[in-house]
Amino acid sequence: MDDKAVLRYEPIRILQVVTVMNRAGLETMLMNYYRNIDRTKIQFDFLVHRPEKGDYDDEITSLGGRIYRFDPITPKNMLRYRRLHKSFFVGHPEYKVVHSHLDALSTLPLSAAKDAGVPVRIAHSHTNSFDRDIKYPIKAISKKFIKRYATDYFGCSKDAIHFMFGEVDQYEVITNAVNVTDFVYNKEKRNEMRKSLGIDSQFVVGHVGRFNYPKNHEFLIDVFKSVRDKNKD
Repeated sequence: MDDKAVLRYEPIRILQVVTVMNRAGLETMLMNYYRNIDRTKIQFDFLVHRPEKGDYDDEITSLGGRIYRFDPITPKNMLRYRRLHKSFFVGHPEYKVVHSHLDALSTLPLSAAKDAGVPVRIAHSHTNSFDRDIKYPIKAISKKFIKRYATDYFGCSKDAIHFMFGEVDQYEVITNAVNVTDFVYNKEKRNEMRKSLGIDSQFVVGHVGRFNYPKNHEFLIDVFKSVRDKNKD
């Protein structure tokens, strides 16, 4: 063997199953980890459920990740989706670890992964409640079967884990990874932003979050009323 020859090892490829890689909570959390892992040893690939391009797609491909696209999951195509997922895993035997972020609907990819012989199947809970929408009955039923197919349980909190999985002996709470240097106070940026919004001197309370039930806007409105009672500016 040539003394100069270097052994090269392919990284372990972990398939992250998500809806779409836009700038939202779990997606940004994933990207913060992805940017900082040793990608010569571990690589993330993504199975998304939207035809359109996500905000993070270009960065994912620049970091060496692959992106696979399925159509959105709807009540009409649940059974077809299980067949599609199984066909996918059979066609991609390189994936030994599947990490699903679809909450209760993780039953779909994880059951197909189990049928295809994927040894590590992670269900990740990002919530401790469900929206009362058209998918609610399906989510409530699907949640009951997650433990049949998952080998590992992750969650953003103990409440999220217990809500999604019930009592499990072993689980991992995965906290958000935040690059704190991105949020260091900068007086110049602060003044520039306040001026652009026309709030040069006012006392400001800000909130970032989409308008749905888990974000608890009713409580935020009550809190803001109390703040305003004490400070009219």
